[in-house]
Amino acid sequence: NNSLTQSAAACDGADSDCTYNWAIPDTVPTGSNKMKVKVTWNGDAGNVSDASTNNFTIKAKLQITQPIASAQWLAQDNGTINWTKNGTWTPNTANLYYQIGGGAWNSIATVNASNLTYTWANISTGAISANNTRIIIESTADTSVNNASAYFTVYPYIEVTYPNTPLTWNVTENRQITWNITGTMDK
Repeated sequence: NNSLTQSAAACDGADSDCTYNWAIPDTVPTGSNKMKVKVTWNGDAGNVSDASTNNFTIKAKLQITQPIASAQWLAQDNGTINWTKNGTWTPNTANLYYQIGGGAWNSIATVNASNLTYTWANISTGAISANNTRIIIESTADTSVNNASAYFTVYPYIEVTYPNTPLTWNVTENRQITWNITGTMDK
């Protein structure tokens, strides 16, 4: 149903099996079960041709490039998510999720897929894990177009609660220091 003309080198010799290595360009329309291949002979294109029997699908592609496996993020901090996108779809949006191990996908944001980057501000404490967190990107138009990052680490958030205002302490005094830890992680 979608049409694209691609010229290819002729097949040498009679009665031979011919092949063509097609590097599918980013400009090819994507869609479900709408594509066919048609081969014609330049010597008589009107009479000598054949088309693939069944339709096939060309899918868009998303690929997370950041974070990588060695990434170490802090909960409640910011983390940069980068990806590549090939192909088009409407609407041009994607969902970002985080996942712990093989668990549920937890929503981060819906983004313009062509932006290729997103800063996850105030990283959820639910994402804390030792090398067991990953980011997933998924097209909103075709959920089979998705990709996941390598697993990486998100550390707990520590906040000093005292002292946290200007004050003066004297040498030889004993003073209590307090802090909160948000989230836990096995050592």
